[in-house]
Amino acid sequence: MSFNLNTITIETILPIIREVADKYLTREDSQHITVKGDSNFVTEVDTNIEKAMKERLSSLYPEIQFMGEESDNENIDFSRPFWILDPVDGTSNLIHDFQNSSMSLALAVEKQVVFGVIYHYSTKEYFYAKKAQGAYLGHASSAHSLNRDTSLDTAPVSIHVSNTTELSRCLVSFGTSPYDKKTLGEKNCETLKQIFFLCEDIRRIGSAAIELAYVAAGRVDIYLERNLKPWDYAAAIVIIEEAGGIITDYQGQPIDISKPCDILAGNKTVHQKLRQNIEL
Repeated sequence: MSFNLNTITIETILPIIREVADKYLTREDSQHITVKGDSNFVTEVDTNIEKAMKERLSSLYPEIQFMGEESDNENIDFSRPFWILDPVDGTSNLIHDFQNSSMSLALAVEKQVVFGVIYHYSTKEYFYAKKAQGAYLGHASSAHSLNRDTSLDTAPVSIHVSNTTELSRCLVSFGTSPYDKKTLGEKNCETLKQIFFLCEDIRRIGSAAIELAYVAAGRVDIYLERNLKPWDYAAAIVIIEEAGGIITDYQGQPIDISKPCDILAGNKTVHQKLRQNIEL
């Protein structure tokens, strides 16, 4: 690792995210849509934000590789540091103006996520963590400057996963894997049915990054979804772990961030109880 990890902070990264979002997150471009697959779309917002973020990050940190949802990632050397970006997590939400879309950015070193930030485009909330430094939630002001240390309007606050211990009191956020309806639809419906009768209620936002951030902040107790891609969940790994939670695959095993994965996240008690009480 030839770069200085100490230079990568929320104060250096968030202004870039906000500048890029302010420039490219437009309603007009969200309606320029390409169909990638079943319920799977990309807009000019996705491609413009990814291109701009890659350019900015590569300029500042040329030694760090870049993995993006809309990029060709075949040449990533996973033994070396790399960014993992989802420019718009919740593209369908963006297309429909259902205001729950986010940017998810993570930094991995030796395949371990050491920094992550999830930025909610509509609420301007940002959830972030750095390894061994805790997890935090902030709210960005309407004005920003890349040249000011005061670009964050209020001091971020520490966040922690919920302390709920009973599944019957859990608010569960459930991802429906809409890109995989043909292969996973029936299985997901059965899993959803099992969970519904065990928990307090179900939520579905449509952005895995936001839903995972809400686990870290204690707003929902559990989140799960099959076949998520690294850019969907990478930033959330460090944020949830630093918030005292656990994020694994459906078998309770550590996540390999180089591959798609079934994701289960929550506080440690209800994470274990859910795995023991339903068939995943």
